Amino acid sequence: MSSNQSERATGRVGDLRESVIDRLRSHTELVTLLEQTDDVDDATDVINPSFRLRIQNQSDDLETPGVAIGVGVITGSSERENHHERKRLVVQTTIQLREQTFKRQGDAWLDDVRDEVSAVLTTHASPWIARGESGGTFEPLWDENINRYASVQQFDIQNFG
Repeated sequence: MSSNQSERATGRVGDLRESVIDRLRSHTELVTLLEQTDDVDDATDVINPSFRLRIQNQSDDLETPGVAIGVGVITGSSERENHHERKRLVVQTTIQLREQTFKRQGDAWLDDVRDEVSAVLTTHASPWIARGESGGTFEPLWDENINRYASVQQFDIQNFG
């Protein structure tokens, strides 16, 4: 891959990640659910790129909120089709919860949050075509490294350019 192609791929990934974050932050039902917890005053503050969550989790000086959603894009594939480039990427969201938050809010609340994330990421948003949820963890798993529950969802996204 030439450096020009690499720069375009990097731009696509960053653009898609920011687009997804903006869409999640503006999805009223998701914002309402997140702000139902005692841990979240402004839901737009807890939906961020996954790398920011990693930095918060590893830092002694930064505190990760009681509920946080990280958004990342896993680089997928690119191929030529009918004189156009078809790009496939995977968006991965990770919902992290403190133990107390998970116990207080419960499974049904987390299922509702996951459903709203899915509602956003299975809806087409030009120029991206949503191909559906493709993986993740159905049940939240305890992560000893960060002392939080984590629930992962993956979504296939495609673009013809």
